[in-house]
Amino acid sequence: MNGTIINYYFHCKRQCYMFAHRLNLEDNSEIVKIGKAIHEDRAINSENTEIKIENIALDKINSKYVTEVKKSDADVEASKWQLLYYLKILKDKGIERKGKLEFVEKNKRNLINSIERLYALIDLELIEKSVDAIDSAKKVYLFGVGASGIVCYDINYKLSRIGKNVVFNNDIHLQLVNLNFITTEDACVCVSYSGNTKETVLVAEIAKKAGAKTVGICCYGRNELSKICDITLRVPHDERELRLGAISSRNTTLTLLDTIYLAITHRHYPDVLNDIESTRDLIKKLRD
Repeated sequence: MNGTIINYYFHCKRQCYMFAHRLNLEDNSEIVKIGKAIHEDRAINSENTEIKIENIALDKINSKYVTEVKKSDADVEASKWQLLYYLKILKDKGIERKGKLEFVEKNKRNLINSIERLYALIDLELIEKSVDAIDSAKKVYLFGVGASGIVCYDINYKLSRIGKNVVFNNDIHLQLVNLNFITTEDACVCVSYSGNTKETVLVAEIAKKAGAKTVGICCYGRNELSKICDITLRVPHDERELRLGAISSRNTTLTLLDTIYLAITHRHYPDVLNDIESTRDLIKKLRD
């Protein structure tokens, strides 16, 4: 008995019988090959490689969860019972864990759908105005909390590499302290998926009052941030109010800011290549 037999039992009794009797006609199946490739890729690139315990093989296991990775969510019920079987085997050996299912195709499909909805929302005129504001600013202030802060960290790194004077700090208090020095020559980019994050709304108000150009990035719909900022860029409203993590919103916001970054670099091409190559060479010295 193993996990694959359990899966086939709930998915297809015929496949279960054939697999149990080593009549594996699926060996040449494209889906099976893709599934094996996914497992092999994870084994190469992940610290949590496949772990074999007797006759079961666990895709990922940590201190809290056992994660079973599947190519698609075509048969969730069969995958669930396979995972439950693994949890029972571990429990019999005195190892208590919770289970998680991870579907590669579903994650990819959700991401593609989110990006497609983002492009449908993009207003090229507003993008151009945002590029103008950031590119012409003496200093670019970035503000975001939580997952939005991670997005700010990414664009901070990219803009810094092409010589932009960027002000960003992960500490909320320091971000607010930095605003004391914002002027009419500066731009402030405020990122909040909901558009109602208290700290981000406060920053937008302070920057606006100081006369700086304000660019807000938030989800589609009515919110406080869009009421304050000079320019509001929208991302799709894909996330639930209660969510396991900011996944779609983070990816769409990263894509939106990457679009602005690429537009700025295009304006200053090929001069920016020297900046990028210089910073690359400096970092390369750490690896030599």
